[in-house]
Amino acid sequence: MRALISVSDKRGISEFAQSLQDLHYEIISTSGTARFLSEQNIPAISASRAAKPRQ
Repeated sequence: MRALISVSDKRGISEFAQSLQDLHYEIISTSGTARFLSEQNIPAISASRAAKPRQ
């Protein structure tokens, strides 16, 4: 499963994203949110990268 996360206020997002990760969700997010999650060691794929066709 996938979850799309895009927030401007990042408070609490790490815990929420980690909960999704624990449930085996693939996290897709906007670039700023993806960068923030990566800094928290939570894997996230940027939406622009996820939108590209798979080869």
